[in-house]
Amino acid sequence: MVITTPPFLHVPMAKACAEKGLHFLVEKPLGVSLEECRDLARVCRERGVVSLVGYVSRYMETYRKGKEILESGALGQVDWVSATIAVSEKFRESDNWLYKKATAGGGVLIGLASHVIDLLVWYFGKPSRVGGIVRRAISKEVEDYAHATIQWGDAFGGWLEAGWSVYNRRLPQSEIVVHGRNGQLTIGRETLRVYLQEENGGYPAGWTELTKADLYRGVEFFIGGAEFTLEDREFIDAVQGKGKVAVDVFEALKTQEIVDGIYRAAETGRVQELAR
Repeated sequence: MVITTPPFLHVPMAKACAEKGLHFLVEKPLGVSLEECRDLARVCRERGVVSLVGYVSRYMETYRKGKEILESGALGQVDWVSATIAVSEKFRESDNWLYKKATAGGGVLIGLASHVIDLLVWYFGKPSRVGGIVRRAISKEVEDYAHATIQWGDAFGGWLEAGWSVYNRRLPQSEIVVHGRNGQLTIGRETLRVYLQEENGGYPAGWTELTKADLYRGVEFFIGGAEFTLEDREFIDAVQGKGKVAVDVFEALKTQEIVDGIYRAAETGRVQELAR
């Protein structure tokens, strides 16, 4: 089953599938509230169904290569991470479901920035605490801008910034910058750049730059982009017992917990500790 409805219907439809033993692929975000997402995870665990949540950035060539470089240890000890995502989407009030809290769960943080949050979870695991501020500038119900601080225990921290009312961003533009003791890694949707002081992890000293085209791998069929094809193929293979998916309900629940924590931090003005 493929579920591509507005977010407020994700959990009810996915839960109905799971209760009947049906495998499902559901678009992101997982749901509109943390409580309902935890309930869905419980049912999926009990029924043992295959689930995939559509955080498609994990299948993009540059972000996959970034994961490989981080795992190589080329940067040395990681000290700081910054992440941004922006698009020219919202410049006037609208009645579209995308901009209503009841149907979308929130604004730019859950709707757009969750893509980058999922990547941070993939790269570094679930953080230990988050802080945040959000601002409604155009929308009546949801935030148009968001800023969050993120900490992974005592190891390192960073920040995330998101906006969907940013000029000159026809398509979403995202970037993750990782600062390490031996260099810096910058990952965008189209280009990846890494600078190393010393050769390490199989990568040379100095600058290495790779584009999406350099990293492209052929796919058997093309659906809106190679990343969507890879996502769909992974789901089909998992249903056939040929492997596992990268982002199932349990993995997507981590992103939901982070988003919820940032919203609570923005509301209370206090840093939120996340359950381990």
